[in-house]
Amino acid sequence: CLCSLRFLHRRDPKTPTITTSLGRELAWFSLRLHNPAMKFSTDVAAASPCTFFVRLLTRRPFSSSVSPLIHTLPTEESGKSSVPHRLLSILSKPNWHKCPSLKSMVPAISPSHVSSLFSLDLHPKTALDFSYWISQSGRFKHSVYSYASLLTLLTNNGYLGIVFKIRLSMIKRCESVEDAFFVLDFCRRMNKEKRFELKYKLGIGCYNTLLNSLARFGLVDEMEQVYAEMLENKVYLNIHTYNKFVNGYCKLGNVVKANQYVSKIVEAGLDPDFFTYTSLIMGHCQRKDLDSAFKVFKEMGSKSICRNEVA
Repeated sequence: CLCSLRFLHRRDPKTPTITTSLGRELAWFSLRLHNPAMKFSTDVAAASPCTFFVRLLTRRPFSSSVSPLIHTLPTEESGKSSVPHRLLSILSKPNWHKCPSLKSMVPAISPSHVSSLFSLDLHPKTALDFSYWISQSGRFKHSVYSYASLLTLLTNNGYLGIVFKIRLSMIKRCESVEDAFFVLDFCRRMNKEKRFELKYKLGIGCYNTLLNSLARFGLVDEMEQVYAEMLENKVYLNIHTYNKFVNGYCKLGNVVKANQYVSKIVEAGLDPDFFTYTSLIMGHCQRKDLDSAFKVFKEMGSKSICRNEVA
């Protein structure tokens, strides 16, 4: 695996950008091998997050009969006394939200437990209600994996409107490079899954949110792949789309590449805005080129673009 990984590296080996799913999984295991003390999400219910959710996306839809699990729950969560199974037992009853034992369990419920719960034979409406209820407790925050489990349950049962809101919440929840890779793959799978008949295609708002998450972690190669997919799918690009690229490259100090996207803004008949200019200022400052940064600052004034404390 490590030998293969060397051919897949394109940047700093500590935070590699990998183009294939295999490469991402190799990177994931390589990071663990080289950094045994490194903290990883505890919400992974199988050896690989990608493998786990490939199985989830192909599980049978909810039915009134008990459907077997295609994936295997972790040992500590497979018994009837485990947190997910106890939750399932409580949620299967009417007025479950009034159950005293449920309220006492809340501090011990993790996103991993919720992710496993949603992969059990739970009614999608109950799953939605529980997701909202526990999110209001003030002690629980979803992970990208628990959101993905909920999305899988809902899409398997034909839910529409709420799915788009939850998908956006999942994308915004990315807290690591690992999360960003997982969400990118998951969204692509939803976008291309033939059995969904294009019901869950990504729109411009979702694409922009996804680009923003990738830019946060400097994953500009993945951003370029998404850009190509947007053009292929004939998605209308707006000023926010281009600004994600300007900002992403400027965070890395690559002002030359950022300016290419500024040119695309003009070519599209749009005008660079406050966000465009402040990103360019940041890019020049990253390179310690304060003269160029100040030129951009002055250009903002000449074009009557408000310069606040950020600029």
